[in-house]
Amino acid sequence: METQDSDDNEKNRWEALRLAVIADDTEYNYWPAEEVNQTRNTFLRLRGSVPSLAALQAHYGDHLASMVQKIVADRVAWLQLQVELQGTNSPCHSCGNLSDLSYHHFGLARILKKERDWTGSLISVAASAVTLPLLGTGALYGSETSKTASIMRMRLVLCKNCLEQHKGLFGGFKVTSRYAQIHPLWNKLNEAGFTEFINAYDLANKWH
Repeated sequence: METQDSDDNEKNRWEALRLAVIADDTEYNYWPAEEVNQTRNTFLRLRGSVPSLAALQAHYGDHLASMVQKIVADRVAWLQLQVELQGTNSPCHSCGNLSDLSYHHFGLARILKKERDWTGSLISVAASAVTLPLLGTGALYGSETSKTASIMRMRLVLCKNCLEQHKGLFGGFKVTSRYAQIHPLWNKLNEAGFTEFINAYDLANKWH
């Protein structure tokens, strides 16, 4: 029990400092303005002020600098992961072409919970960038069962020529698991437990 309490306290210390680091990013180098301002407003509402460097130093002592460095490093890794997931600045995933690119949404889910007639609230999942952080959590409501899952929202990048080759009978294109497998992170995410494919429609309408 003491070990669990100690672990919880350590997680709380890290989370409190992470929020303080976000609130301090007033130039929005690592976090978007909306998140920074929301975090600052929360501190102001609950504490009356945003934690100062002196206050943080008094609380975390000599460990402060290394802890802040890790939080920032994790955030940088998280941002880089998003770039790779979304195919930003990526060539065509099929042939490597750099021009006439199009982007097609899909997702991969790691199911966390599955039970019949589940009506509870969504489960929030916290993970560091080092352990493949989650872009979101969601619930897929089915006729018999409901699920909560960690979701990786991704984009398949195809050039004009490859897109034409993959178009269906009526000239349309939809990402299926067959095509999604050419995404550079497909295998890595599968190994991490993200094995359930989500098409663009379900990603937009059934997962939140």
